[in-house]
Amino acid sequence: MGCNAWNHAPDCDCGWGGDTGASPYRHSRAIDGLDWRTDRKPRYATFMNPNALCPVCGACVYFYRAPSGGRVFFDELGPPWPKHWCTDHQRSSVPQHRWHDEPVLAPTAPEKAKPLPMSPYDWRPLLAEEIAGVGKFDRVRVPKWEHLPSKYLYVASDWVRDAPAFWRWSPSDPTMVEVSCVRVDQNGALRTETFAVPNWLNDDEALRIWLTKPSTPPTAEQVNSIGWCLSFSARTHADGWWLRSRTVDTDVARSCFEQAAKQGHIPAINNLGVMYRDGIGVAVDPVRAFECFQVAAQALDIVPVRHLARCYREGIGCDPDPSYGTFLEELISVLESEWDSMGAENVMSLNIDNPIDDRLKTTWQMLQHAYSKPVAERVAFVRVTLMPMIPHFKCGLTRAALTKSARRILDEGHPKMA
Repeated sequence: MGCNAWNHAPDCDCGWGGDTGASPYRHSRAIDGLDWRTDRKPRYATFMNPNALCPVCGACVYFYRAPSGGRVFFDELGPPWPKHWCTDHQRSSVPQHRWHDEPVLAPTAPEKAKPLPMSPYDWRPLLAEEIAGVGKFDRVRVPKWEHLPSKYLYVASDWVRDAPAFWRWSPSDPTMVEVSCVRVDQNGALRTETFAVPNWLNDDEALRIWLTKPSTPPTAEQVNSIGWCLSFSARTHADGWWLRSRTVDTDVARSCFEQAAKQGHIPAINNLGVMYRDGIGVAVDPVRAFECFQVAAQALDIVPVRHLARCYREGIGCDPDPSYGTFLEELISVLESEWDSMGAENVMSLNIDNPIDDRLKTTWQMLQHAYSKPVAERVAFVRVTLMPMIPHFKCGLTRAALTKSARRILDEGHPKMA
């Protein structure tokens, strides 16, 4: 008999059912309880929409058969993992033999569906892209769109391989996430467990160090990454709609940025400046934003320098100074040209040990200092210090930008005549 979009063969691939179809309401072969296995690549809808009808009362339920052979019907997936009443023989008076048959698939859209998470602290499905054993742990690779500081979560071994699991940011500690898992024995007895695991362990070596000394706090870079994941990682448009994202908590993000900024972490200082400039989770404070950008720009990273140039051009937290804004924009062009000349492997940041970087930092810091001096001292600096250094830069664009700034400063020393 051919497929009629209802009586599917177990291997039907029509797109409406069978083991490889697109519909979440599948034939009994797909309802073998292993839809959450790594090799099945579970989908979000698998966790959010009921996959069967209860064989006793006909209600929409979530059915799971464990590798041990045990079976369970859930009213909802995720903590507290409520079992369906009339098929829970430990609580129900319904004879157990009444539901030994296979569950029935819902022929239409389910009457209920689990609501989508609305905050970082709501439980959401753990979609594992890959699971590998690391000692007593399973290294679970999570999708990028989950916005976690690390692409890996390390969970106790054999809890998330063949069973549904959910996760959320820890409400009490932003450096941790909670992972809720289930196990079902062959008699259908349900056991649940919730693990608190660090969200900043980037590799197996970081796990080893953390296991050796669990009290070791995350670095400033890792704390900044946590704040980023709870805020700007959701910013995909220029408008403010991203602030309503289910992954955003601006209060915790600001706290993380402040903690990392106290350790002198430049990206965190820059991020704080953006929050105060744009009023993200705080009252708009242009003066404090300008102070943050001033400090962050000393690292000669393009992002804070660009923010500082905008401050001088628009008078954000300071008196407008278009001339200095132009100088900073020339600095940006120099940094970009030097990065291009150094190769793609160095474009993320300037390395302190690189002689080119040291020369750039020294030159531009002196130029910035010169701009705070009277015109005569500025001109003297350019003639004595800057001009002899220009030929030593290997990038033609760098030499051109430096020469342009030097000439503009020298022109300031010329008497203006009508």
